[in-house]
Amino acid sequence: TNRQKVESITGVGTCGENCHATIINPLGFAFENFDAVGAVRATDRGFPIDTTGTYHFVDGRVITYTNAVDLSKQLAKAPEVHACYSRQLLEFMLGRDLALLDTGNVGELAQQSLDKTSIKDLVLSVVASNAFRSRSFERSAP
Repeated sequence: TNRQKVESITGVGTCGENCHATIINPLGFAFENFDAVGAVRATDRGFPIDTTGTYHFVDGRVITYTNAVDLSKQLAKAPEVHACYSRQLLEFMLGRDLALLDTGNVGELAQQSLDKTSIKDLVLSVVASNAFRSRSFERSAP
C-alpha cells in the first residue's frame, strides 16, 4: 500500500525517522482512505487501508485515532492546535512576523477559537485589535 511504501522510505530506521515517522506521516495516514481527487476508498492496490495512528505532541501528550474524522475531532479539542491556528491567522492578517507584544492577542484568539468562535468573528477580533490598527517597531519573536 501507499502507507507501506511511505513508511519504508521515511519511517523508523531511515533518515526521515525524526520528522516524517513521528510528525508528518501519522497525520497523513489518517487520510489514506481518500484518493488523489478526494473520493473515498477502502483498499489500496487490493489491500485494506490502515488509517489508524498515534500522534505525539511536543509536550509529550499522545493521541491515538482511527481515521481522519476521529483525528479531526481530537485536534479540535487541543489548545495547542488553536494557538497555532491563531498565530498563523494573526501573522497573515498583520502582514508581518509576530512580535512579543502580540502574545496576548494570540492567547485571546486561541481561547476564542477553542470556544468555537466562528472564523468570521476571529477575523473581526483581529481587525478590532490595536496590533491591526497600528504598526509596532518591536523585534520579531524568536
